[in-house]
Amino acid sequence: MVERKIDCFTCREALHASCGDKGDHLQLIRFKDRGGLVYPSEAVFKVCDVTEGVIAAAIKLNDGKLNRALNAIYQSVFLSISVCG
Repeated sequence: MVERKIDCFTCREALHASCGDKGDHLQLIRFKDRGGLVYPSEAVFKVCDVTEGVIAAAIKLNDGKLNRALNAIYQSVFLSISVCG
């Protein structure tokens, strides 16, 4: 899904694990694969892991309210983007 929106070939390739990748982050996918699953790169897993941590921390800081937490994250991202560029 994300890959279709990226024009840069190098960036698209960074989303996928290399053919010989035997990393632990692929164990469940290898187990579930019946031929046809796309294997994400370790960088994709790291982004997901960090994102999960940020969302969990935001939920904790916002009294367990998901919508408030996501709004706080959105505001932080929006502000950082507007400052950078």
